[in-house]
Amino acid sequence: MFHKLVGLGLLMFVAISSGSISAQENSTPLPAPTPSVVSPPRMVVIPLGNMYYRQNRYDVWQNYGVDSQGYFRPLVVHLPHGSYYYYNGQPYPWFTVHPRAVMPRVQD
Repeated sequence: MFHKLVGLGLLMFVAISSGSISAQENSTPLPAPTPSVVSPPRMVVIPLGNMYYRQNRYDVWQNYGVDSQGYFRPLVVHLPHGSYYYYNGQPYPWFTVHPRAVMPRVQD
């Protein structure tokens, strides 16, 4: 145990003395620091992998509603300036002629 402590002390002495000797030998002054242009940090994009959202196969039925006879018909949205089909946005011109062809609902 004693010889390990002596070896460690000797090693520390050599390390400290070599550092002080090298500092004394290199007495030339260091050059003045040059200003550097700091660029803004870059935005790192981390790819999250192949993100896939599986659509529900029954989502197509959200565009249809049941009429007064029990058949599925495309949903019609009623607004003050006109009515239109929900699935494609085409105007629904027959609301004034056939108002009972669609079921008036505020929210389904």
